[in-house]
Amino acid sequence: MREQAERMAARQSPVFKGIDAFRADPRYAGDGTRIDLAYAIYALTRGVGTEEVAAAIRSRDLSHKGNERRQNEYVKRTIEKGMAAIERQSTDLGR
Repeated sequence: MREQAERMAARQSPVFKGIDAFRADPRYAGDGTRIDLAYAIYALTRGVGTEEVAAAIRSRDLSHKGNERRQNEYVKRTIEKGMAAIERQSTDLGR
């Protein structure tokens, strides 16, 4: 319960970065896929829900990913990869 409250506080903090901050970050060189994954990991670790993360990812034009079904699969896959990366990181820290 306390951990969830801390994540919510971090999310509401004025230093919480939205996806546009990741899109403007030169480290990602405009690579939308890398940006989406980095944002998903960042947001999920700060308590942002998967639907909100999905909406942020969808805020860019995903038509190059294919039809709506393929776009939805891309968004779902990106969020799943983000969650897996978080899980791996927490497992590694627990060693």
